[in-house]
Amino acid sequence: MLRARRWEIVAFSVTCGSLAALAAFQRWPGLNPSSLYLDDQWAASLIKAGSPGIWWEIMPQIPLGFLLIIKALFHAGGRTDLSLQILSFVCGLLQVPAMGLVAWMLTGRMSLGLLAAALCVLCPGFGEFATRVKPYTLESLLTTAIIGLSIPWARRGDVKALRILICAALASLMFSFTVLVVSVCLVGTIYAFHAWNERRVVRSWAEAGWIAALVVGSILTYLFMARKQTNWSLIEFWEPYYLPWQSARATLNFLGAKGLDAIRLAFPETLSAYVPWLVAAGLVGALVVKETRLIGLAFMSFYAALLIMAALKMYPMGGGRTDIFGYPVSLLAATSVFVPVLRAKRIGRAVGALAALATLLLVWEGKDRRFPYIDANDSKAAIQFLAGHIRDEDGLIVYPHANWALAYYGKWPYRVIPDDRVANNFSTMILRDRTLTLPSGVGRIQYWNHPDVLAPFLEDFASREIPAIYYLSTSNPIDLGVAQLFHNHAYRIDPNNSFGMFTVTKFVKVH
Repeated sequence: MLRARRWEIVAFSVTCGSLAALAAFQRWPGLNPSSLYLDDQWAASLIKAGSPGIWWEIMPQIPLGFLLIIKALFHAGGRTDLSLQILSFVCGLLQVPAMGLVAWMLTGRMSLGLLAAALCVLCPGFGEFATRVKPYTLESLLTTAIIGLSIPWARRGDVKALRILICAALASLMFSFTVLVVSVCLVGTIYAFHAWNERRVVRSWAEAGWIAALVVGSILTYLFMARKQTNWSLIEFWEPYYLPWQSARATLNFLGAKGLDAIRLAFPETLSAYVPWLVAAGLVGALVVKETRLIGLAFMSFYAALLIMAALKMYPMGGGRTDIFGYPVSLLAATSVFVPVLRAKRIGRAVGALAALATLLLVWEGKDRRFPYIDANDSKAAIQFLAGHIRDEDGLIVYPHANWALAYYGKWPYRVIPDDRVANNFSTMILRDRTLTLPSGVGRIQYWNHPDVLAPFLEDFASREIPAIYYLSTSNPIDLGVAQLFHNHAYRIDPNNSFGMFTVTKFVKVH
C-alpha cells in the first residue's frame, strides 16, 4: 500500500499532469493527418465495414476489444480519421501518470516515480505510435497496470490481491494478447517464490484456484485467439526478428542487435548508449532490496520469455512497434537502479534530488521534440481523384496493398474476406463491376518476389476490350510490367497521377 503525505500527492499530481500536457503537445501534430498510413488503412477498413463475426473468423493482429471500442468511437466521431486515432492518443497520455504511480509504488520514492513518468513522455515509441490505429499504447498501459496490481501481492502474499490481479489480467485479454505474457511471468514468478519460501506447492486452495483460472484463460486465449493470428506470411515477414538458435554466433549477433533494440528503443536517443547498463544495473538493484526483489525476478523472467517466444517464432523481438508492450518493464527496471542507494540515510536524499534533477534535464532536452504522423502517402487524395474521374463503364485494377485504402476512402461498398497470403489475415473485395483486385500471390508464391504470378489475372482483364482502365497502385516496380502488358494489348498510357506512395494510372484502348 502506497503511503504518501498530502504535499507529495499534490506535487506528484501537478507534475504528472504537466508531463502529460507536454506529451499531448508533442504528439498533437500526429492527429488528423491528410491520410492514414498504409499499415493503419487495413485496420481502418476492418473497422469501417467489419463486424464481430468476421473479426472472429479472420482474427487479425488487433484484439477484438480494441476493435469494438474503435468502431464505437468511429461512428460516434463522425467516421473520421481522428476518431480512429483518439483511443491510442488518450492511452498514451494515461501512460504517463500510470508509469509514475507504479514506479512510486515499486521504489517507494516519488522522485523515481516522476523520473519514470518523464522517461515515458520522451520514449520515441510511445510518441510515434500514440496516433496510430493500433493497440500499442493500450497494450503498454495494460502492462503498466498489471505490474502495479502485482506489487501488493508480491509484498503481502494475500489472496485478495491475487484475485484482483488475475481478474484484471483475464479482463485485459480482450484488449491485449501481449498482457498474457506479462501476467504469466509476474504470477508464475511471485507464486514460485512464495511457495519456495514456505516449502509447499499449494499455499491455499483459493490461491491455487485463481492461478488455475489464469492458466485456463491463457490456454483458451492462445488456442482460440492468439494462435489464429499467426500465418505463414506473418512469420515470413518477421523472420529477421526471430532468434536464430542454430549457431552460437548467430544467436549472439541477434542478441547484440535485435535483443538490445527491444530494450534500447524504450528510451530517449540521448540515453541509448547507456540503456543496457542501466537496465542490467536496475535489475540487480531491484534484487538487492527486499521490497522490489520479486518484481525484479519477474522482470528477468519476462525477458527470458521474450527470448523463448522469439526462438519458437511465436513473437518477434526488436521489431520496434512489436516491443512497445514491454517498454514499461524496461523503464521500471532502469528506474530501480537508484533503489539501493536511496535506502542509505545519508545519501538517500541526495540521490533523490539527483533523480529529480535528471527528470528536469530530460524534460528540458526533449521539450522541443514533436511526433508528427508518418508522412508516406496521400492515399485519400488518390482515391478522391480516382472516384472523381472513373466512369461506370471503365475498368479498375487494384494493386494488392492498395485494396485497404480504396475500401476505407472509396465510395464503393466492399467485403472483408479472409486471406492468409497477407500478414494481417484479410483483404477487401471492392463490390464494383469491372473491378479486379489483384491477389498477393498464388499459394505461397508472393507477387513481390515473382511478379509473373499476376500476369494471368491481368491478361484476362486486358482481353475484355474495356475502353478505359484505371490502375491504383502503391508505386511499385512491378508497375512497369503492368504498363507493358497493357501496351501489348493496344492500350496507351495517359500521364500518371502520383500522390506520394500512391499512383493512379489510366490505360486507354487504342482503336
